[in-house]
Amino acid sequence: MEALENRPFLAFLSQLEAETVRRLYESKPACLAILRMLPPLAQKCVLIMVFRSEGNLLEECNKNYKDAVEENIRLLRQLHILSADEPPILNIDFRMNYLQSLMRPLAQVVGLDPVTRIDEKVQKAASRDLYKKALERWECVLSYLALPDSAASVSMLTVELFEHIGFIKRKGNGSARDITSLGFQFLLLGRAEQIWSYLMYYLKYIEVTTEDVFPFVEFFLRLCLCVDPSDLSETAQNSDTERLPATPYLIDDKWPEIIKTGFLKHLRELGLVFIRKSKDGFFFITPLMALLLAGDGERDVGLENTRQKGFLIAETNYRLAVYSNSHLHLSILNQFAEIVARFNNMAVGLMSRDTVRQALQRGITAKQITQYLRANSHPRAVDTHGQYHCVPPTVVDQIHLWEEERERLQCQDCAVYSLFDSDEQYVQLKNFATERGFLLYGDDIQRVVVVTNEGNEMVREWYHALNESRIHA
Repeated sequence: MEALENRPFLAFLSQLEAETVRRLYESKPACLAILRMLPPLAQKCVLIMVFRSEGNLLEECNKNYKDAVEENIRLLRQLHILSADEPPILNIDFRMNYLQSLMRPLAQVVGLDPVTRIDEKVQKAASRDLYKKALERWECVLSYLALPDSAASVSMLTVELFEHIGFIKRKGNGSARDITSLGFQFLLLGRAEQIWSYLMYYLKYIEVTTEDVFPFVEFFLRLCLCVDPSDLSETAQNSDTERLPATPYLIDDKWPEIIKTGFLKHLRELGLVFIRKSKDGFFFITPLMALLLAGDGERDVGLENTRQKGFLIAETNYRLAVYSNSHLHLSILNQFAEIVARFNNMAVGLMSRDTVRQALQRGITAKQITQYLRANSHPRAVDTHGQYHCVPPTVVDQIHLWEEERERLQCQDCAVYSLFDSDEQYVQLKNFATERGFLLYGDDIQRVVVVTNEGNEMVREWYHALNESRIHA
């Protein structure tokens, strides 16, 4: 369903066990947060049914919108918000909890206590440059993925999750790891897509490895209700602009241990929350959470504000001028190029047959490499040559040729028959293998037959039977 493709959390929710979904709909903050994540038309359908216990939405809607309403009703049924009955009935727990949440202040519904008694200087210092601090955290995770053997500091849980997903793999039997094609593809995604994908993989991993994923999902939904939409504005991301200090929230001792010392610390590693010091006992929600929850239009504006301009210029001699000092950028480039020089604000890389083939051996494709080069081309290169030819065609063609080099030969297990007593015996075996689709190669002059490994046993049995019949004859 198209609505679920652009809403990863709803797609995850639709796959949860019915019991977990039932418990979520018994939670007021969960109901309110899920309603906010629904498409606008689905929200309208729910709100109509909240205040009207009877009626058929399909019969009452304008005929021009009937297909759209029907699609949104299917979505709501997938999420167990509506029943499978005709006409559908709104989940009673969802309805009652939503109505009760309307009659209470949002802070009371969320259940996260803002810290009121805090030194003003400490609050300002902790909330200063929240966006920059959040990005540094997230880029540290991406840097490890780009170079798993680097010194980037990530938790063991992140390493295990990357291995479980298939973003990294072990080299042989040792402890060294390497990025996979799937992992490199993840690096090519936009920031919001990356974080959403990671979170959904994480929650699915928790669902597999622990008994109950409900506390994690509910706590995440509570955080979603605390997000300040203004964090996406350009003003919020400018460290030189004066803004009101961010709101700190209390880390409650009554929270389950898996949330307090597990999930919250992991969200801190991802840059979604910021904890200055563990002993402070409070945390801040960062602007990265606002990026996750923004609508399509707001997200486009937010991405425009947060996206770093292109920094790469690819030359026809396979040199890369890298106008960046980001460790993450250089880590990704190291996958298919050699950094031959570094300066304060730029670096020089060189692509060669060997460096590209090393990337290809890791499972990274030529298409992914050229896609990355184009996506991060310097604005001057794009303005001069266009979005497609900002990477010289000769460079693109050569990268694809280096990939095709590795596909000139296809290795396949097989069996060779070459010791025949006569031409007749050779012809009979060759015809038998050909009729059954086992023949890979036949040389009439050298009297050599090559058959597939799968058909070898049948050919061998037939050949032995042929020889025995000749002996007895």
